[in-house]
Amino acid sequence: MKHFYQKVLLAVLVASFFACSNNDNDPQPQVNYDKMIGTWTLNSYTEHWVNTTENIEERNSSIDKGVLTIKKEKDEEGAMQYFYTENFLTQDGEYEGMMLIENGFLNLCAKDGFIRKDLENLYEYKVSFPSNNKMEWSCEWTGAHILNGVTHQDKRTVKAIFTKQ
Repeated sequence: MKHFYQKVLLAVLVASFFACSNNDNDPQPQVNYDKMIGTWTLNSYTEHWVNTTENIEERNSSIDKGVLTIKKEKDEEGAMQYFYTENFLTQDGEYEGMMLIENGFLNLCAKDGFIRKDLENLYEYKVSFPSNNKMEWSCEWTGAHILNGVTHQDKRTVKAIFTKQ
């Protein structure tokens, strides 16, 4: 019987440890995504990639011209979605797609909600509105990356700043 109580006590301790270390219960800041609706001028879009395994900078690029237009409309199934048109992430000109917003992150997708057809490097952006006429997107990603058949650790930082027209 003594072993039974020890096992129960151990199970309770393990469960309480994981419950306390789980950040899913932490309140996430609420973002009113309807503030995105409208036409925005791109002030800057920067991408910085570092191969942290070899401490080598892989990319350091910046874009400072472009326009982003966001609308809220019904999709093919009748659900309200955010749709966008942008002309700064692709070299082919303008791109139209759907924005998927899940777990506080914004993803730029194709119009059907799947991966963009131009296969641009896109991220899960956090959206913030530091002022009424300003919107910022940010992303920091760390993980394994394969370059020329060699796996290494990569850190990517992306930030976009927009001003409402």
